[in-house]
Amino acid sequence: MNKISAINKKLYRAFLSLIGLTKDKTSRNLFRLFQVAAYAASIVFLINLTSLWGKDPGFGTFGDFFGGVLNPILTFLTFMGLLITIVLQQKELALTRQELHTSALALSQQAETQEKQRFEDTFFALLEQHNRLLDKIVENSVSYDSNGTPGNTESIVESLRTQLIGGIYFSLYENNLDLRDSKAKLVTFKPILNQYFRVLYQILKFIASNCPASAVKGKFHELFLTAAECSQEEKLYANIVRSFLSEDIYYLLAINCFCEDQNDHFIEYKLLVERYSFFEHMPIINVPKTYNANIIQEIVKHYSKRAFGKNTGVG
Repeated sequence: MNKISAINKKLYRAFLSLIGLTKDKTSRNLFRLFQVAAYAASIVFLINLTSLWGKDPGFGTFGDFFGGVLNPILTFLTFMGLLITIVLQQKELALTRQELHTSALALSQQAETQEKQRFEDTFFALLEQHNRLLDKIVENSVSYDSNGTPGNTESIVESLRTQLIGGIYFSLYENNLDLRDSKAKLVTFKPILNQYFRVLYQILKFIASNCPASAVKGKFHELFLTAAECSQEEKLYANIVRSFLSEDIYYLLAINCFCEDQNDHFIEYKLLVERYSFFEHMPIINVPKTYNANIIQEIVKHYSKRAFGKNTGVG
């Protein structure tokens, strides 16, 4: 029994050297078919061989023997050729599938890389435009009184923040504007400031709508801005934009995005600001005494906690 097992193992190794080893049980099953075919051919050969010892041997009997032996041998060789063809086809198909899978992955990765590259090209172009406008509104200029006398040196942003929130030259008795009145005054201020806020909105909208990892991509809507989770990649690009803003702009942006109700056309701007936690570094507590604390608290109540992120000034 051990000898038969050893012979079978040798035959199996020889068989594998001919057709190769497959990852599944194909090679094992084909070897079993080979064994069955070999045994059947051997039995037919032996049966035909015994026919030679009949009572009247001759050329007819020898011809029958030759044909009877040749048929199973040829059939066996044909069968083996078919098996080898099947195995080779399976290997070729497996290699083809593997190559197609590899090509599909490569094309997918290439498409993702190109999409990200296109996104970043547009993003940084918008960011450059944003920074040019930002430089203009934060650049200091000298103000003059009615007599032409030089006054305080401050930027557009500082000047408006002083009027709406407060500052060094501001008295709480001079201004009792609430958030709604401040918004009305802001939108009628210098056109370049409104232009800046429009560009900032377009950048945030572009991040939400086109960032490859954005859940809002291709379906920019109020519902998705609120419900869809903000991806880390989205937050990264939004944080890049936020890193250029000053504390004064945080206050003015909060006033700019004030909405009367859900039908206000600034609602998407407000939701974008909340989505990207734009007020995370806005001073809420320990602000100068000359600041209008009431309007700051009104800002805190108007926006969701999501807008303030990890800001410790929001309870």
